[in-house]
Amino acid sequence: FQDSMYCAVEFGSGRVEGLFIKSSLLSNIKELDYVIVEGDRGIDLGRVIELDLSKNKAKMINKKGPKSFRRVLRLATRKEIKRYWKNIIMASQAVNICQKEIDRQKLPVDLVNAEYQWDQEKITFFFNAKTRVDFRQLVVFLYTKFQARIWM
Repeated sequence: FQDSMYCAVEFGSGRVEGLFIKSSLLSNIKELDYVIVEGDRGIDLGRVIELDLSKNKAKMINKKGPKSFRRVLRLATRKEIKRYWKNIIMASQAVNICQKEIDRQKLPVDLVNAEYQWDQEKITFFFNAKTRVDFRQLVVFLYTKFQARIWM
């Protein structure tokens, strides 16, 4: 990480993550730019909301060790940004579908939001629950419906 700067990137659901940018990209990227970043087994797109973070502040954002820092790969193109906004609409639709299935299965969960990874390989559903919930049947239903990895 020696030739890097840390930054905060916000994703479609409002989730913020501390990432690092190689020095070769620094002159091209500024706050509020949309950037392509390493995703979970793929790529993701988010918006830079703060540049020049200290490593400690980036760690506090992630609440994980330094191994959790993913890289900003490059600026996003207009076409990629359009897909990002399409994913936000699709995530809203996914929330509606998931909520109906939660109700049908009578799961004790408050569904909060959903987020598509930019490459649409994964959907993360955010929820609140007072106790541990067995999501196995729900995850199978959601995978069948969306053909993407499902994270709860």
